[in-house]
Amino acid sequence: MQRVPDYFDVIKEPVDLKMLAARIKDKYYSSKEAFVRDLYLMCENCLKYNDETTVFYQNALELQDYIRSRTLIIWCPYIFNFYRYAVCNIFIGLF
Repeated sequence: MQRVPDYFDVIKEPVDLKMLAARIKDKYYSSKEAFVRDLYLMCENCLKYNDETTVFYQNALELQDYIRSRTLIIWCPYIFNFYRYAVCNIFIGLF
């Protein structure tokens, strides 16, 4: 965090992709809603910390739009395996 020493002064509840991946692996999330909440929080943190002219800000907006467009699929309880597939696709699409 040397490149952004004030990050924790601005962002009080940090979330990043490493944390999300670890939480998925550790079965931390008790609900799909909790996972989506963390995804949104990660985006909100990015929007709060970065200037709107940066690529980080723009990517966070795009990710939020993508999450919104997929949320109905994620909520469907009868396709839990698809939920896991969708989560993997979200992470794969980020890299």
